[in-house]
Amino acid sequence: QYVSVREQSGKAILDSFIKDKDIKVVLDPTLLLLPEDWNNIVVEPKEKGYVFTYFLGKYDDKIEYIGEFSKMKGLKIINVPFASGEKNDDVCFGDLQIKDADPGEFIGLIKNAEYIFTDSFHGSIFASIFNVQFITFKRFKKTVTSQNSRVENLMKMMKIDERLLAEEEIGVIEQLAPIDFEKVERHLSPFITESKEYLNDALK
Repeated sequence: QYVSVREQSGKAILDSFIKDKDIKVVLDPTLLLLPEDWNNIVVEPKEKGYVFTYFLGKYDDKIEYIGEFSKMKGLKIINVPFASGEKNDDVCFGDLQIKDADPGEFIGLIKNAEYIFTDSFHGSIFASIFNVQFITFKRFKKTVTSQNSRVENLMKMMKIDERLLAEEEIGVIEQLAPIDFEKVERHLSPFITESKEYLNDALK
């Protein structure tokens, strides 16, 4: 009776052959909880003062820049390798590699990071939930840009499109202003309300 998706491209696909339903675009469920809700499962890391890296796709082309960035900031690098589960990392990148973080540890690593580099949709979401400065890289080339649509929609909703970069744009990072998370929250707030209302209506 009710069908919802997380990106406009998914809605367009379903609308093309489902004519009797209003397909609704809603936020990812992780954004319907408050930071304090997530804090209930957070495991605080022992490490402090670090850049957190979490990539689902190839990232060997970003290693040199992230290494220079962390050195300039006087921060360690904590990396989650083998995140995709599909390809081997060519190097053991980072000062500390964590291969077996459970959900609470994973969220705790994001919450306590000074900065985050990722290509992950949920890595971006949790960075925004905990107000951690972050950069998200497009995981797919322009030829399959629709594959990036979910994270592109998220950045547009938060009005921080400039934080989503292709690999060749890595040089612009230092020119970006810090994310104003109060503005991000204001932009997301109506979408959160709308998504909760949709869910409540669907469950009645």
